[in-house]
Amino acid sequence: MCGRFRNLQTWSNLYGDLQRFLGPVTQAAVNLEPREQVRPTQTAPIVRMIDGAVGVTNARWWLVPWFHEGTLKDWKATNSTPGPRPSRPRGRTATASSEGVA
Repeated sequence: MCGRFRNLQTWSNLYGDLQRFLGPVTQAAVNLEPREQVRPTQTAPIVRMIDGAVGVTNARWWLVPWFHEGTLKDWKATNSTPGPRPSRPRGRTATASSEGVA
């Protein structure tokens, strides 16, 4: 999982979008620092319902997939690394026959 995204939204832009789509928002301003890369396990701003009203808060960005069978502490978010190279040909050479007919 590559798992990075950009957060270049300022509070005034986000507040304007919330007002346009959801109506009046009564939350105080939140300090949103623009970040070029937000990685898994870092905090990121989210929009959610807080006490029956729309609110913006920071939360840890992570995902434990449904197929994980251990505890939350057992989950490690790692990028996959390629294994050994396959011995079979790939791409165009994989479809070419030994007689030279593609």
